[in-house]
Amino acid sequence: MTKQAESQTTHSFGPYMKHYGKTPEEQLEKNKPAMALLKQWMEEEVSEEEAQARHEYFE
Repeated sequence: MTKQAESQTTHSFGPYMKHYGKTPEEQLEKNKPAMALLKQWMEEEVSEEEAQARHEYFE
Protein backbone atom coordinates (compact mmCIF):
# COMPACT_ATOMS: atom_id res chain seq x y z
CA MET A 1 0.00 0.00 0.00
CA THR A 2 1.33 3.44 -0.84
CA LYS A 3 1.87 6.11 1.79
CA GLN A 4 -0.96 8.20 0.33
CA ALA A 5 -3.45 5.31 0.37
CA GLU A 6 -2.36 4.33 3.87
CA SER A 7 -2.84 7.86 5.21
CA GLN A 8 -6.27 8.13 3.59
CA THR A 9 -7.38 4.88 5.23
CA THR A 10 -6.07 6.00 8.62
CA HIS A 11 -7.75 9.40 8.42
CA SER A 12 -11.09 8.28 7.03
CA PHE A 13 -11.70 5.37 9.43
CA GLY A 14 -9.64 6.48 12.42
CA PRO A 15 -12.45 8.23 14.30
CA TYR A 16 -14.71 5.19 13.95
CA MET A 17 -12.15 2.56 14.93
CA LYS A 18 -11.08 3.56 18.43
CA HIS A 19 -10.18 -0.05 19.31
CA TYR A 20 -7.85 -0.48 16.32
CA GLY A 21 -4.15 -0.36 17.18
CA LYS A 22 -1.53 1.22 14.96
CA THR A 23 0.95 -1.59 15.67
CA PRO A 24 0.48 -5.29 16.49
CA GLU A 25 1.67 -4.63 20.05
CA GLU A 26 -0.83 -1.80 20.51
CA GLN A 27 -3.62 -3.97 19.09
CA LEU A 28 -2.73 -6.75 21.53
CA GLU A 29 -2.92 -4.28 24.42
CA LYS A 30 -6.32 -3.05 23.24
CA ASN A 31 -7.58 -6.65 22.95
CA LYS A 32 -6.52 -7.76 26.45
CA PRO A 33 -9.86 -7.01 28.18
CA ALA A 34 -11.79 -8.95 25.54
CA MET A 35 -9.31 -11.82 25.72
CA ALA A 36 -9.71 -11.96 29.52
CA LEU A 37 -13.51 -12.08 29.21
CA LEU A 38 -13.34 -14.87 26.63
CA LYS A 39 -10.94 -16.84 28.82
CA GLN A 40 -13.33 -16.46 31.75
CA TRP A 41 -16.24 -17.72 29.63
CA MET A 42 -14.23 -20.70 28.38
CA GLU A 43 -13.20 -21.71 31.92
CA GLU A 44 -16.70 -21.30 33.37
CA GLU A 45 -18.31 -24.49 34.66
CA VAL A 46 -21.98 -24.58 33.68
CA SER A 47 -24.54 -27.09 34.94
CA GLU A 48 -26.66 -29.03 32.47
CA GLU A 49 -29.77 -27.07 33.49
CA GLU A 50 -28.00 -23.73 33.05
CA ALA A 51 -26.64 -24.80 29.66
CA GLN A 52 -30.16 -25.74 28.54
CA ALA A 53 -31.59 -22.43 29.80
CA ARG A 54 -28.87 -20.49 27.96
CA HIS A 55 -29.50 -22.47 24.79
CA GLU A 56 -33.24 -21.74 24.94
CA TYR A 57 -32.58 -18.06 25.67
CA PHE A 58 -30.19 -17.85 22.72
CA GLU A 59 -32.73 -19.27 20.29
